[in-house]
Amino acid sequence: QPIAAQASGTYRSRAPQPKLKAGTQLDRSLYALGQQVYDGKAPVAERAGGNASAQSPRLGALQEGLPRRAAKSKNLPALAGRLSDQQLQALEYYVTNRFGK
Repeated sequence: QPIAAQASGTYRSRAPQPKLKAGTQLDRSLYALGQQVYDGKAPVAERAGGNASAQSPRLGALQEGLPRRAAKSKNLPALAGRLSDQQLQALEYYVTNRFGK
């Protein structure tokens, strides 16, 4: 006889979606690219480039805006100089919409 698993509580089958203000639309492609960068799944340069000094303060501000739990596992300033402008913009968009900061 097969054994049936009994479970209590609810289960969400997909990741939480960001809460948007009324009347706004989420740019899905920018959000998806930002999520890939955040998760480490987007290709980034191996070594820091010339724009590291410009990206470092922006990434530091993003790091400070992360919730405490997420900030423990992420080191966004380490990406300084390794991201393209589009990737950095997407990461800012993702963090702002995902974590509401």
